[in-house]
Amino acid sequence: MYQEFLSYMTDENKFTPRRVPQGCSDAAIFFQKTMETCFASLLYEHLLIWVDDLLLYAEDIDTYLDKLAEFFSLLNQFGLQLSAKKCSLYQSEVKWCGRLINHRGVRYDPERIDTLRAMPYPKTTGELQQFVCAINWMRESIVDFARQVAPLQKLLDAALASTRRTRHAAAGIELELTVEERQAFDNMKEKLATAATLDIPDDTATTCLFTDASDVGWSLIVTKVVSFDPKVPATDQQHRLLYCMSGTFSGSQLNWTVIEKEVFPIVTACDKLDYLLLRPKPFRMYCDHRNLIHAFAPHESVKKHKLLRWSMKLVNFRYVVEHVPGPANVWVDMISRWAGNHTPTVRVKRLKAVRSQSESAASETRSPAPLRPLDAENFIWPTLVELFDTQSEFEAPVDAERNADGLLMIDDKIWVPSEAKDLIQRLCIVAHCGAKGHRGQHAMVAHLRRLFAIEHLSAVVSSFVGKCLLCLHSRGGGGNSQAVGRDDRVQLSK
Repeated sequence: MYQEFLSYMTDENKFTPRRVPQGCSDAAIFFQKTMETCFASLLYEHLLIWVDDLLLYAEDIDTYLDKLAEFFSLLNQFGLQLSAKKCSLYQSEVKWCGRLINHRGVRYDPERIDTLRAMPYPKTTGELQQFVCAINWMRESIVDFARQVAPLQKLLDAALASTRRTRHAAAGIELELTVEERQAFDNMKEKLATAATLDIPDDTATTCLFTDASDVGWSLIVTKVVSFDPKVPATDQQHRLLYCMSGTFSGSQLNWTVIEKEVFPIVTACDKLDYLLLRPKPFRMYCDHRNLIHAFAPHESVKKHKLLRWSMKLVNFRYVVEHVPGPANVWVDMISRWAGNHTPTVRVKRLKAVRSQSESAASETRSPAPLRPLDAENFIWPTLVELFDTQSEFEAPVDAERNADGLLMIDDKIWVPSEAKDLIQRLCIVAHCGAKGHRGQHAMVAHLRRLFAIEHLSAVVSSFVGKCLLCLHSRGGGGNSQAVGRDDRVQLSK
């Protein structure tokens, strides 16, 4: 923070604070960053910091004493002081940030839970907002949270639809709960009493991810298994809960296909729970939708672009996908389907008449081009040796010269004979497949021209892009869009 920004002027003089003023919008962030800088040598290894709450921990008493001495040394070095009344040492269980933490796991403070359970029915929107925000803080340990809180959340959204979502504005809006909303309020207080204890992640254990989705909701549960046996079914393993999450589909999400709804909780877990899934061992992913096993390596000719974008979130993870029959996936299935409380309805939005093809056209059979040719088993990466052998089979141009590797070059670019159709096809595949999607025609031409001298390159690339199934599906067959993803270069293996 800059002192000149916090300076102020009176009729007598100008004043510049030498400490962070209390109430400044960025004061908490600055304080957090300062504390992390002071205790950088202990941070995340033996110390956790949340603003002014510090948690020092160790696996054994000897290590704890050593780190405690280092901690006091840092306090003295930076001139920091602690409140003796708020400190506790040598504890096997501590209360930190509203949670009770011990070697068995993390659970919420019973005193806070009892306070929430003692709350009467809210009479104003402000009281309802306070209750919903408080229980939302505990949602990762409350199974079936999304369904139970849905009536209260809808009531809160409707009450605040025409005003600001502030505590002051909500306090002035009176409300009266219906029978269904009172039941949801009571159910949430009962859920608080049965909130699960969350275990502590372990690098030596196997992390498991269970997901499921229905037409109206989704759910996921993350567990760990200390002694995982691949020969034993997943339902018979000794699971310890790490996290549970659920939600409902709304708006355009309700129009998603089944496979898109099934993939959504997987992508959500990889996006928000990466700190649990990124482990030395690959995590095991279980779902009751068999097509998900092939969702990110399809053999169909058409695939929704949404799945392609979502699949990019999984490239940083090591995982194993397994199918769990629906009856065995009972917990997440019950959460996502709301235990059968939803009555689905069907509406016809649009009908389109399509004229059938002629008998002669229907009799023709074509093998569809693969969507991911780089992953095909028969794909062979171009090599310098293959380029040399290919050049030797055809007559070289007059202006071609050999370089130190024996390759024929034209203007410092590798000459590729126009008759070598297979080699040109594979070079186009490498140039077309970008890091985050298929490249367009102009980007492909620019990539290939950096290394190769190919006759009528623009026409060759235009023909190649025009036959790409994904480009036909997502771009309407134009194939003239700009580059997508990183500026990768075409590479050759030696």
